[in-house]
Parts: sequence; structure tokens; C-alpha cells
Amino acid sequence: MSHQKFYSLFYYETMESFALSLATENDKIRHLQTIEWNKFPDGTPNISIPGFSNGTIEDNHILFLADFSIYNNILDQLSVLMVFAESFVSSLTILLPFVPTATMERVSKEGEVATANTMAWQFNSLPLSPGGPAKVCIYDLHTLQNRFYFKGGSLPKMLTAIPLLKAYIADNYIVPSNVVIAFPDEGACKRFGKMFPEHELVICGKKRKGDERIVAVIEGDCEGKQVIIVDDLVQSGGTLYSCKVALGEQGATGVDAFCTHAVFPNESWKRFLPNGDRSGFGRFIVTDSCPGRAAELQHQEPFVVLSLVDHFRQYL
Repeated sequence: MSHQKFYSLFYYETMESFALSLATENDKIRHLQTIEWNKFPDGTPNISIPGFSNGTIEDNHILFLADFSIYNNILDQLSVLMVFAESFVSSLTILLPFVPTATMERVSKEGEVATANTMAWQFNSLPLSPGGPAKVCIYDLHTLQNRFYFKGGSLPKMLTAIPLLKAYIADNYIVPSNVVIAFPDEGACKRFGKMFPEHELVICGKKRKGDERIVAVIEGDCEGKQVIIVDDLVQSGGTLYSCKVALGEQGATGVDAFCTHAVFPNESWKRFLPNGDRSGFGRFIVTDSCPGRAAELQHQEPFVVLSLVDHFRQYL
């Protein structure tokens, strides 16, 4: 017989909107707590966690909403997680929608640092709660083998935002079944292709043209079709734009893009605005896994921001 969990919900300050939405009409959230995230004059963390005096931490199931897309505040959040793990909680569940170091999961020469492993070890060092290792819920982790870095004090739960995209397609495209799903490389197709059995698939990739290596359509047909390019994350977006151009040259009537994680360092998202040098996407669909960036993209054409809240609520 399964027993339903009821959570005390805590969150990092950039996840406040997510937390409030998650707690709304959610009988699994019994307590919503606000942590005081302050700094001492020298910049070191000065944090205060409520709940120790009113019984909402010890012997309770703790849910913490983390945001590691802001590198300067990772230590603050790890410090709070360590306190929770040492406080005799019944279980510790962490929503970490985006793992920023996941793209550095391997090395090609001695001396390089696989920071994906380093990050995972921060979680692995958490003391075990009575409920076992901390559960780290991650959306569309870049390269699935990253999950094997988590062990000991933490175990990953792999989640995906693809159901959000499929629901969006069903609600917003005239003939959803005619939408072609494209991938920027074979790796992305292997990762996500099986999740779109009802759609035709197209694979892009680099091939040699004279002395150059260009992005081209290497498999599939998109002529006369609406296309959505799918990948886990976007940084500068150069490859996605090159795919868009290649798909257009092959006869696609329109090209949209979907990436779970809108990283966009150095405000590179501005290049995709209607007056930017990478304009031309009908829709550029992302999620709020990086909440600060998602707030910037909200109401900016061609960007569409889908929230992970409802999907994560269903998972809980």
C-alpha cells in the first residue's frame, strides 16, 4: 500500500513564482516557507531558514526548488540543502530543472576538469535522510550519462519537458500531425526521436562542401512542411539558426524551435528578435527552467515560454 507524501516547500528566491504556482490548489504542499537569502558585507552567505520552531522540518518531507543557472548563488543553495539533510527530515526532494555544468561531462586531455562530476559530488556528499538519498529531479539533462555521476547521498530522477511541447503542438498548430520534428544532429534524434512517433523526423548535421563544413539536412523530407527543431538547450543558437536556414533551403514552409533550457549567455537571445541577425523563426519555444532568462524572454517575439509547474505538479 502506497502512502502519499505531503511536503514542506522551500525555494531559492528566483523560484518564488514557480513555488507559488506549484503550491496553489495543491494538497500535497502542506507548508510553503520563505528562506531569508541575505549576504554579509563581505559577500558571504547570511541565510536564515524558518520552520525549525514550528515543526515543519524535522520528520517532514522537504521539497526544495533550486536554481543553479545563477552561478554566484550555488553555494548558498548547497548550504541550505546540507542543513536540511542534517535535520532528520523524512526525505529530501530537490527540483533542479537545469544543471549548468552538464555540458562539461568528459575530458579530451589530462588537466581538463569534468565539472559535471564535481557538481554531482556536491549532492553526493549530502547525509542520508531516514528516507534514503536525496532525490534530484532534473529536466532533460544534457547527455544522459551524466546521471551516473550521482550516487551515495543523491540519486537523479530524469524528467523531460517534451510532453509540454507535444501539448503545445496539439493546441497551437492547425494540423498537428503534419508538423515535422527536426534535430540539429544525430545525437539529439537518438535522445528525443522516439518521443515523437506520430511525426515525421528530419535530421540535420554537418557535411563537407568543398573546403567548408556546412549544416545541411542529412535525413528526412521537410518540403512543404512546418518544422520544429528540437534540442535540450540553447546557448548562442548558432547551430539552430544554421539548421533553420538548411531546412528553409529544403522547402520547409516555416521553422520553429524548441529547447528546454534557454541559457543564452551574453544576451545572445536578442539576435533572434525580429530585427536581429538570426531572425526568421516563427516561434522559439522554451521553458522556465532558467527562471531569470525566462522572465526576460516573456512577451518577446518570437519567444514562447512554457512553464514546468503543471508537469512537475503531476509528477509529485
